[in-house]
Amino acid sequence: MIEITSPCNFSDEIGSLYEQGLPGGDSTGWESLDEYYTVATGFWTIVTGIPSHGKSTWIDNLMVNLMRQKWCFVVYSPENQPASLHMAHLVEKLARRPFRSGYVNRLTPEDMAKAIHWLDGRLRLLRMAADSPVVPDIHAILFAAEQIISAEWGNQVKVGIIIDPWNEMDHAPLNGMNETQWTNHELMMFRHWIRSHNTHGWIVAHPQKPQRDKDGRSKNVGLYDINGSAAFYNKADHGIIVRRLEDDRTEIEVEKCRFRHLGRKGSVILRYNSGTQTYIDEIVLTPRSYG
Repeated sequence: MIEITSPCNFSDEIGSLYEQGLPGGDSTGWESLDEYYTVATGFWTIVTGIPSHGKSTWIDNLMVNLMRQKWCFVVYSPENQPASLHMAHLVEKLARRPFRSGYVNRLTPEDMAKAIHWLDGRLRLLRMAADSPVVPDIHAILFAAEQIISAEWGNQVKVGIIIDPWNEMDHAPLNGMNETQWTNHELMMFRHWIRSHNTHGWIVAHPQKPQRDKDGRSKNVGLYDINGSAAFYNKADHGIIVRRLEDDRTEIEVEKCRFRHLGRKGSVILRYNSGTQTYIDEIVLTPRSYG
């Protein structure tokens, strides 16, 4: 259960860090965002935002961008159903050409087949079995991910695990625990699993019911607004807010970055293309200050 070690056991690793510097993470695929957020194994990211502001769409784009850098992914996304529709959206993002009819430069059947084959070597989707009497919990998701990694990828590639969204799992607490205590326990298990398996994890979590201003508009949400527990902020290595703005613009705010060699707090604006459901860089905003 507990290992005992001493500082001298890490002498070689510390020496390498001293000589080579702290390694940065991989690119998100958006140059403006890389200044604030990069992706490395052994860490995990919480993503939130007002419903329908594009959290899942942004995560899918990030995943495709990382797969271009030879990452592989295990995804549990029960809201992205049927799975064939989710795949169609991923094909569209990979090819950066419209999947749907009526658009100029629409994907050809040959393009689609090539994209599906490419994704098949890098992606596995998890879903609840049709005859399952129970909703999967965090243990079931991580057990399935571990089986996939062991059987198909091993230590040959970097692996990402996406749970989108958190509330679509079974979170029934153990006897004697309340919801907050159980959420804290689940996130500790998730963090330990991510680190021990040297993967990167993403959890998409919905905020509490958004508050509205005097004009009836939804107020901005932050990581502490996530429904269920402040543990989402406290346990995560990175925390990101996705906010849809006007004129096909989306703000990606990095509200938390635990390790400065992987990024820092700040915001960028990405331009959204509704035809392909993809994003491109626009401008960099001045980083906010936080209390």
